[in-house]
Amino acid sequence: MIKKVDLSLFLGLLILMIAVSISGCVHSSSNGTQKYNDEFISFDYPSDFRYTSGHYHIVSGGENWKNVLIIGNGKVFININKNENTDSTLSDVKEMVAERVSAKDVADKGGKYLSDTLQTNDNGIEVESIITTINDPSDKKIVYKYINYYFKANTDVMYSIIIYGDEKNYVDIQSVADTVFNSLKINK
Repeated sequence: MIKKVDLSLFLGLLILMIAVSISGCVHSSSNGTQKYNDEFISFDYPSDFRYTSGHYHIVSGGENWKNVLIIGNGKVFININKNENTDSTLSDVKEMVAERVSAKDVADKGGKYLSDTLQTNDNGIEVESIITTINDPSDKKIVYKYINYYFKANTDVMYSIIIYGDEKNYVDIQSVADTVFNSLKINK
């Protein structure tokens, strides 16, 4: 009887381990981070983040942009969007963002347009970084801080990674954004 239970337990754990290992784009590392990895990009994020849905977020871009994943830990969230059909440059993105996320539009939502900079990380990835705040539409007392990263993975594929959360957690938001930015790589 014990051998049948042990065998069942072993088989159950083996199936679980196989399912987790082939589930794809997320795996843990020993430095307290997990890695997001798809066919075009990879980056690290905190190990306590999990898949989430239903949390207020914004999808960037127009009709060709697809929401890929939203992960978070209850205080900070990462929203990954991808456009696989673009010939836009980062200059085009800056123009698009200027139209969609203008200082006036942000101010009309009770927020602030804080910065817009072009940065290159140590892996050579050129990123347009835009920081804004916006009031939560359902509770005007809550102000969300957004750090938006726009970058090209190749000539046809562009990403938007948005790190956001309640402005009260700005230190955590900035820490997660730094982890994502510094570890961001293009898969070749």
